[in-house]
Amino acid sequence: MRLKMVATGVLVSLSPTLPADAATGRFPHENPPASLVVEHAELLVADAASGRAEGFLTIWNGTSVEKRLIGVASEAFRSVAVLPSPEGMVAAEEFVPIPAHAELRMKPTGLRLLLADRLTGEAPPSFRLTLTFDDGTRLSVPAAVVRA
Repeated sequence: MRLKMVATGVLVSLSPTLPADAATGRFPHENPPASLVVEHAELLVADAASGRAEGFLTIWNGTSVEKRLIGVASEAFRSVAVLPSPEGMVAAEEFVPIPAHAELRMKPTGLRLLLADRLTGEAPPSFRLTLTFDDGTRLSVPAAVVRA
């Protein structure tokens, strides 16, 4: 399963994004928000020379309708693709569905991001990712860089 590879400039120019504090954060799971929230965003950089990283997101959909993640862009990578889980659990190629009142959790042995063609030299402590959903919602979130 692959989302379209997109350049950051194209996504950002299409519509504004929500500020990071509106898009990310921890919340008490016994009383989750009724909104779309990126709880966790992390990039695993295994080899600085390769210019690649794997990304892992945890996204809570507290709304009453399914949300579909249709694109991910990075300010520091030319391309971002979604790698399918080894079990092939995702059926659609154009989007990643997140059911209402459910959480999408990416992990190394499952659905995850592949970021390639890094535009910057040394990796900073975090990179900004822009997530685009089928209803036009865009969330801009910092993703912490973790060295493997």
